[in-house]
Amino acid sequence: MSTENGGLGEQWKQVYAVGFAEGVNREGREARREQVDRVVRGWKAQGMFKEVLGGWRDEEYDIYGPPAPSPAPAPAPSSTTAESSKANSSPSPRSNVAFSMERSACALFGVATFGVHMTAYIEEEGQPLKFWVPRRSATKQTWPSYLDNTVAGGISAGSTPYSTILREAIEEASLPPSFVASRIHGSSVLVYNYRTADGWLQPEVQYVYDLRMDAPREGTVRPGVNDGEVQEFMLMDLGEVVDRMVKGEFKPNCAIVLLDFFLRHGYLTPENDSRFLEVAMRLRRTLALPGPA
Repeated sequence: MSTENGGLGEQWKQVYAVGFAEGVNREGREARREQVDRVVRGWKAQGMFKEVLGGWRDEEYDIYGPPAPSPAPAPAPSSTTAESSKANSSPSPRSNVAFSMERSACALFGVATFGVHMTAYIEEEGQPLKFWVPRRSATKQTWPSYLDNTVAGGISAGSTPYSTILREAIEEASLPPSFVASRIHGSSVLVYNYRTADGWLQPEVQYVYDLRMDAPREGTVRPGVNDGEVQEFMLMDLGEVVDRMVKGEFKPNCAIVLLDFFLRHGYLTPENDSRFLEVAMRLRRTLALPGPA
């Protein structure tokens, strides 16, 4: 993918591998982003990889490289200076971002993508556990009309998990950021490898949050349709949620998030399911690719 190659002609009719020229790497993150963007837009214009690029989002994801090596330790300073040095030794946010790329193109390269999922639930003494479950819009590019987690979304380039969940909560579910921030609980991280229907491999990492809410009464906050990505929100008890999961009505990675919730809250245990250990291990695969430093 060199800067000297100005056009996308017949050489792109069959693509086996793509790499960066040394000059592009020397120029850094933005140069890499520009070259990747030029190539994938060229593929899209030529009608290539329609099964992937046909869902073009005009949203970029950060793609990570190996973290920078840690500097050699300095001579032991005084205790006050040592604490300051320790606090400043962590890498700065996004320090190992190699480039950013159109979201829909990520599966073509098999790079890891990152997202957030939040489960809003109601747990009151003497009452069955209930979940706020949205149905995705029938016009969604992916998994239309499937059931979803209360709030979910990809982490756009330059964003953090926390800022993303607050933004998605207001955009998708009309939940005020101040309300979510006061109640949300960062609970887990899930890692799995997803294979698309067309065979593209997509490693995914999901930052998982729980939001305990009050039962719907006059004056209480409840999720509501906002940006058109959701048809409706339904309040379902645990039994109905499990039944619909078994029937395949949930978007697959959303069912994974619910399994993690059941495990963490004691509804899925070694005593009530012989597959407990297998489920627990499958929820957190090893991420063989770089992530945020």
